[in-house]
Amino acid sequence: MTKKQLINHFMILCLFVTQSIIVYIVLGQGLHIMLAWNAFLAFIPLVFIFLYHLYGKNKYYKWGLFILWLLFYPNSIYLITDLIYINQESFMQDQGMYQGFIYLKDFKVYLGFLHIFLGAMYGVLTALVSFKYFYHHFDKRMIRISFFIGIPILVSIAVYIGRFLRFNSWDILSPVKVVVGLLNDLSVFSIYYVILFSLIQYIIFGVFMLFSKKLI
Repeated sequence: MTKKQLINHFMILCLFVTQSIIVYIVLGQGLHIMLAWNAFLAFIPLVFIFLYHLYGKNKYYKWGLFILWLLFYPNSIYLITDLIYINQESFMQDQGMYQGFIYLKDFKVYLGFLHIFLGAMYGVLTALVSFKYFYHHFDKRMIRISFFIGIPILVSIAVYIGRFLRFNSWDILSPVKVVVGLLNDLSVFSIYYVILFSLIQYIIFGVFMLFSKKLI
C-alpha cells in the first residue's frame, strides 16, 4: 500500500466520521458516534499494511506488523455486525393477516439506516483491501489457500468474542482471560455463529477474487 492510497482511505474515514457527527446531531443517538469509533478501528489495519509495505524486508518488523494487523483486522468485519441495530419495527407495522404492512415514512429512521449500512460497507471495503494485500503478498499456493481458509475462521472467532464477550483487540494482552471467557461461553450458538461469519467472508472474498480474476 502506497502513501497516496493510505491517504485516500483516511479521507474516506474522515468523510464517514463527519457523517457520523452530523447523523448524531440530527438523531441524538450515541450509536452513531460509536460507529465512527468502530470505523476508526477498521482503518488501523490499513496503517499496519502501509508500515508492512515500508519495513516488510526486515523479518522482525515483518512478523511484528503482521501480528498487529491480524489483531486489529477483525474490527473491519466487525462493522457488519452493527447491522443488528437496524430495527424492522421502525420501517413498517403489521396490520394483521388481511391488511398487510403499512410502511412508515420517517426520514430520520432512513437516515440512521443509511449510516449503519454505510458503516457496514466501509468495514467490507477495509476488509477487502487488507485481505487482498496479504493474500497476494504470499507467493506460495498452499500458503494462499491456508490464508484464504484460516483467516476468516480466526476473524469470526474474534468477532464473536468482541460482540458477545465484549473484549477488544488490546485485550490480547490478557490472553488467559480471553481464552477462559471464550471456553466458558462455548455453545452450539457460538459454533454456528463462527461458521456463519466464516461463510460470509468466504462469499465476499471469493466473489471479489473471482471478479478480479485472482481466484486461488
